[in-house]
Parts: sequence; C-alpha cells; structure tokens
Amino acid sequence: MARGKTVAICQFGGEFISTSDGTMTYTGGEAHAIEVDHNMRFDDFKSEVAEMCQYDMCALSMKYFLPHNKRTLITVSNDKDLQRMVDFHEDSVTVDVYVLAGEIVAHNVSNVVDNRASRTTSRTTVVDSVPLKKEKALVASMTPLLSIGDPMDDVSPHRLNSPWENGITGLGQEFKSVRDFREALCKYALAKGFVYKFSSNDSNRVTAKCKGEGCPWRIHASKLPTVQKFMVKTMNDVHTCGGETVKKRQPHIKQQWIADLVKDKLRDNPDCTPKEITTNLYQDYGVNLTYQQAWRGKELAKEQLQGSQLEAYSQLPWLCERIMETNPGSLATLTTTDESRFHRLFVSFHASQHGFNHGCRPLLLLNKISLNKCPGILFAANAVDGDDGIFPVAFAVVEAETSDSWNWFLVQLKSVVSIACPITFVSNKHNGMSEAVPRVFEGSYHGHCLHYLMEDFKKDLMGSHLMVNEFKCAAYACTAADFNSCIDRIKNISQDAAAWVLASKPNEWSNAFFRGSRYDHLSSNIVDLFNNWMLEENELSVVEMVHMIRRKMMEMIYTRREASNMWSTTLTPSMEQKLQKEIFNSHSLNVFFSSDSVFEVRDSNSANIVNIETWECTCRRWQITGLPCMHSVAVFNRTGRNAYDYCSKYFTVDCYRLTYSESINPMPDLVDTPLNGEKPLNGDSTPITVVYPPRTRRPPGRPKSKKIEQQEMEKRARPIRCSKCKKFGHNKITCKEQ
Repeated sequence: MARGKTVAICQFGGEFISTSDGTMTYTGGEAHAIEVDHNMRFDDFKSEVAEMCQYDMCALSMKYFLPHNKRTLITVSNDKDLQRMVDFHEDSVTVDVYVLAGEIVAHNVSNVVDNRASRTTSRTTVVDSVPLKKEKALVASMTPLLSIGDPMDDVSPHRLNSPWENGITGLGQEFKSVRDFREALCKYALAKGFVYKFSSNDSNRVTAKCKGEGCPWRIHASKLPTVQKFMVKTMNDVHTCGGETVKKRQPHIKQQWIADLVKDKLRDNPDCTPKEITTNLYQDYGVNLTYQQAWRGKELAKEQLQGSQLEAYSQLPWLCERIMETNPGSLATLTTTDESRFHRLFVSFHASQHGFNHGCRPLLLLNKISLNKCPGILFAANAVDGDDGIFPVAFAVVEAETSDSWNWFLVQLKSVVSIACPITFVSNKHNGMSEAVPRVFEGSYHGHCLHYLMEDFKKDLMGSHLMVNEFKCAAYACTAADFNSCIDRIKNISQDAAAWVLASKPNEWSNAFFRGSRYDHLSSNIVDLFNNWMLEENELSVVEMVHMIRRKMMEMIYTRREASNMWSTTLTPSMEQKLQKEIFNSHSLNVFFSSDSVFEVRDSNSANIVNIETWECTCRRWQITGLPCMHSVAVFNRTGRNAYDYCSKYFTVDCYRLTYSESINPMPDLVDTPLNGEKPLNGDSTPITVVYPPRTRRPPGRPKSKKIEQQEMEKRARPIRCSKCKKFGHNKITCKEQ
C-alpha cells in the first residue's frame, strides 16, 4: 500500500447496539475494503461504495467514529469531510466506515434479548420493547447521529415530552390564568401530536378544536366567577384524525417556549443556526417550526442569556466608574441625550495611554466597525508597537459616522495622548475625517489608507493587475523621480488611469510627497487583529463588548510583555530582520568621503548622498522607515560605526518593553441595576444615572437601488488589449504589427 493511504473497511447491512455507558458497536452485515487518500474525491468514493453495496447513491450515507470515541458518529458528506477522516486516522492503517441506506436508530443492549415483535421499514428499524426512560437516554445518546442538514421530511421525531400529556387531564381541571391554560394546551397538543385552532379566544373563555378534518376533539375552558382561575368546562378527548396534523406547522407556539428550549443549545453552541434549531426541536419534541419562529426564539434566548439591551445600557454609568476606579488614570466618558438615552461612549485604559506615550511611534490608525447587537458604530484608534504589532489606544461607540462624531472622538483622544510631537493619522476616507483631524490635532498629518484607495482604483477603472502593481509601486516610491517613473508606466497602459492617480492627491498617500512620518505604514490593514476581535464577538451588547475588548487587551499586554523578556537583541525581532537585510544589500556598495558626516555611496547604476549627522539619505528610505538604508549601513561599515546607534528608538527592545510595562487590572462583576424608575446607588450612596437604549427606527419605504449611469459604465470599461502585440488601444483584428 502506498504511503499516505488508508484502508476504509466499509460495513453495511448490520445494526448499531448502544451499551449502558453510551458507547456503540456495529454487529452483523458485510464488509469490503477500499483504499482512500487525500487525492480521492468524495463523489468517486461514494460511487464506488454504492456500487459495492448495491445501494442507491443518492440515498446512502457514510459515517465513522473518531479515534477513541465510540459515542458519536461523524458524517462524511463532501471532499473536506473525506480528507478529515483520512487525517484523523493517519496513525492507523484502517478506518471503519459504516454505510447506511437511511436513518439510524440503535438498539439498547438491555432490550436486545427481548423477543417481542419489532417493526421494520425501508428507512429505519425500531424496537418496540424499549421502555420510555431508556428510550429517552437512548435517543439522547443518538442525537449526534442525526444530520443537522437533513430535510425535515427525512427525520422522525422522538417524543420525549410525556409529562406534557398530563398537562390537561379533563373536566374540572383548574389553571391559575388563561395564559397558563394556553401554554398547557400547546404542550398537550405537541405531546399528543395534533394541531388545533381556536373557535373563541379571549381573557374570559377559550374554545379549541382539532384541525383534523372531521375530528371531534374539542375543549372549552372559562374563567370562574368567584376566583381568578380558569377551569376546563367541556372536553371531548377523542381523535379520529390519526395524528395526520402532526406534520403541519404549529401556529400557537410562543417565542418564550422556544427560547427556553434553545438556551442550553446556545450555551454549548452560540453559532447554532435557526435551521439547526428547527431540525433539533423536531427530532426531540416533534415540533415543526418555521424558520422565522426558530429565528425569533433564538434571538429571544440570546437576549435573555446576554441580558436585555435595557439592562446593558443601564449598567454603563456603573461600568465607566468601575473602569476609572480599578484602572486609575483611565478615561471612560459617557454622554446621553436629553431623554437620558445612550449617545456616545469613549474608553481608553491607562495602560494603553502609557504604552503609546512612552513606547510607540507617533502614529495612529483610525478605523470604524459596524455593530450588530447594539445600534451604532465602533471607532478605534490603534498604534503600532516596536515589533509592528497592533496596540489599541482608545475606542468609542457612537450613534453614526459623521463629521461631528469623529470630531468628538478625536477631542476625547487628544486628552489621553501626548502631543509633544506631531502625530500622523492613517485612515480610509471616513465621513468628516479629513476636516476633523487638522481641526483637533493642529500640526498633525493625515494620510489615506492605500488598501481602500486601491479598491476604489480597481472599482472605478477596472484596472488590470499590471496597473494595480504600478499604482502600488508609486505609493511606496520614496523619491519624486521614482514616483514619476511609475506614473509614466501607467500612462503607457491607460491615460485615464494615470489621470485618476494624479487627481487622488498623492501627497496624502505616497511616500514621495507625504510630509508626515508613517514609518512605511501606508495602509491600516494591521488593525485586522482588532477587527477580528469584533467579528468574533459582534453579537455582544455594549457592556459585554467593552469587557471583551478589555479582557483581550489585558491578555495581549501580559503575553507580549512575557515574550519580550526572552529577547536578547537590541532591536525587536521584526526590525532586526529588516536591518539584517539592509546590511546584506550594502556589501556591494562603494563609499567615498566628502567630510566627517557627508558621504557619497555609489553602486553600478546610481549615487546617493548620506549625512549621518542629520540621519538622511537621498534615497529617503532612512527618513521614511526609521531604519538605516543600505547606503547608510555601507557608510557605517566603512567608518566603523554601529548601525544600531542610528535606528529609531521606537524599534528597540527597551522601548518595546516600556510599551507593555503597565497592565490592565481586572474588574468585578456587574451589579444589578434597578429599572423601575428608582435611582441605583453607588458605593457611597450617590445615585447613578440610568441610561436607556437609543431609539432605532427603520427608514420608511423600500430601500432605493443604485442605478448605474451609462457614463459610469463607460468609465468602468476595461481597456482593450491586443492579444498579438500585447499593447493597449486596439485588438488583434486591427493590429498593424507583422
């Protein structure tokens, strides 16, 4: 057998037996062997198995056990599943694959010896002798065997709701309220397997009938005149429909009932989809829900598990005070509207302020993230540490992205960062950002994110791969001559593309003309780590989101501080690697003395002037990146100087450790905030302002679709390129080349 292949022992025709400890064994049937590896496609494997077992390829399914796990069967349904199966058993020569022609129902070992008759169909084998309690345990252990993605018609419900059958006992039964009666009636119908409809339904009387055609089942209950109770007055407990209505939708199921059943599933699997909930509830309770019912029940369960928005927003004043109390020097600002509704929240921890002001380069990357759970936008200001890692400085939740909201965020940010030297901001074209930055941070610099600019370039001009690369080269070009060379190459491809680039204000994104210090960070993609935090936990309330960010920052600071204690170099690892590259490239350069501080450095093509006193080189790489370029390194080698003495202090290990020298302290659990109009009290008996959620309203009417004008269509047309001479402006038919 070739290396990397596994023998799949395909077993079929037998049955599963569930033991008392929950494990399963497969007995009986036949077995055949097939070699499988990573190169085998699932369709080929399934076709070969179907031909071997003489099963219908569309009807069979294949499952296997994980190593050392005989409780859960794993379904193989696509190429990735087949590859995972081979990976899981790479240490084993064989893997047992169970080929099934339909649904699985395992026998209980305690009932295998029972000789009573069993029913057998083409889809499933069910043992009648399984007692109810053992059947519950059996079905619970077999739940992983049922495929979540199977159609509802191919899954049989397991009725585990026998207590509900006694929810309604008959005439004279009393209930505390009409709500309790309706809930008991709903559960009773689910347990019995029928759907009912109301003939009358109000606070004083309720009459329900079975929806089955001609079925006489009927119940009537009304309110007692002397006490606040509901009593069953008449009931005809006879069904002639034979349970035919069980597959119909259940119109009387309440969202709260669904939420109660879904809560445990969401605790174990927060990403559980409404389709999975629909299938699981049908399997467990015989409840046939619509997608909307499952979605609403899930949302209600999530809200109850995570706390309602009202509770979350009411805890914000307490949260702000605890942040500043447990982390002295931090800033947590909360603003509300005249109606005491949430408006804006700004948070910056003291550890972040200290790290940025004492260890990070004066560079801030601004970005926004749309929130799902709470209405509004998240603003974030992230710095870059000495190892080119993201370092969160501050974040805020605002009502919308406007010039006013950005101005407010920057004003709060200005109060926590040092402005001893000009700060460079990098962002995409946010609404109002270009006006807000110079207004709040006078003398600062603002650059546009190259990533978003390139996306606009490709969108507006449908630029070719060659044009996009030249555009990127123009952005990273350090001198005006190199920038113009890139523009000339773009002109040779498309005059319109070159005009677009020149009109996009190169002084805001090109290294050759940008006046501030970006340290070669032309885009804000480095903040993807922070964005991933939010994408992973985007369903949290505003309070939980603040705690999530705080915990991740707390662990990040501790982890990086401990890792830096193991470093023995002068520069951080990433900067050490960059400097070594420049040292390697400097070996072939020639150095000529002009004075003690000025030198001429030549290679085979060009000459550059290096001034080691002012830390400048005419190639401008030294000034832009903060690390010596290969020309300056050649001078250091010739004069016996140490290149590490001419690196920016922000790239040293000492400065990196100073960035992460302060810690974010833990916080206590949230307190329960009264919501009945009373003012909650702080520890010193001072009242805390109650904050209510912001008002949200969907704009009236249908959302308008954007129409693409003919002029815009022509503007986005891809330039014509000849397939013969590879030049632009004509095709091969009109090509004049021989």
